Amino acid sequence: MVKPVSRDDNGSVKKLSPLVLAAAVLTVACSQPKNRDFQRYYDPAGLFSTEFPTANNVELIPAEDLGAGGARILSGAISAPAQQPQGGPLSGLGSVGGSDQTIYVVLVLDPGGIASVEDLSVSLYTSDPTADVEVREPTKVSGRDGLLVVAAHDDQGAKYGSASGFLLGEGTAYWIQTAFPEGSWDQERADFLRVLRSFKTEAPPIPAPPLSSATA
Repeated sequence: MVKPVSRDDNGSVKKLSPLVLAAAVLTVACSQPKNRDFQRYYDPAGLFSTEFPTANNVELIPAEDLGAGGARILSGAISAPAQQPQGGPLSGLGSVGGSDQTIYVVLVLDPGGIASVEDLSVSLYTSDPTADVEVREPTKVSGRDGLLVVAAHDDQGAKYGSASGFLLGEGTAYWIQTAFPEGSWDQERADFLRVLRSFKTEAPPIPAPPLSSATA
């Protein structure tokens, strides 16, 4: 199922990063290996396509100005397991139920003056004080040179893990993210790298349904 992403009371898209999305998995003590099936998702704006777990729901992230000096979201998507809505700041996303707790997020951004994937990662991700970077290494995203960053987070006692793939194109930046229960990167690594390998920086336009001809 694909639906628009949640917005706050002011109509703005709720903050979109592993640091917030991971709130849905913070109560999970451990993670078990998953056998996920994947299928390709096509961005309706035509800015990317990638593989997400087949069983997940997908929420669209519309274009959004992040404010003065910030990057602009051009498009994106959140892929998450079925959720049971609850109250609180993430009530639009809900609390993830069931055994699979892992969330995937793609953001396509106007990077402004950012000139390298290293600077992109610092600007969007590793400058967060809750992030303890464990892995920072080159990786391939869409067959091009990108950056993989994995971090452990401790946000006032709430512990979880996240990983990000960064890619910088001509006038466009890509941030592919996942958030998962603490200590489960070894189990999540293969699936996240699969998402990075499957990522494409464009998507074919989705054709409109044919118009039916009126009969005489």
